Amino acid sequence: MIASPVLGETIKPKTPEQQRIDNLKATKDRAADALAAERQRQQVAKAQKSLAVAQRRKINPLSNA
Repeated sequence: MIASPVLGETIKPKTPEQQRIDNLKATKDRAADALAAERQRQQVAKAQKSLAVAQRRKINPLSNA
């Protein structure tokens, strides 16, 4: 049976500085995800608005709305 090298290693606790860096990275990742989601939401809203305007024009071709 071969022993796994990971089992023989001890896990050292992170220093406060390392914890802070990890926390900042996680915050950055969450902010990037939120930004991407908001941009996607705005694109969908714009597309839906354009589609609604196009459908109104198709139904009522004489009006300029």
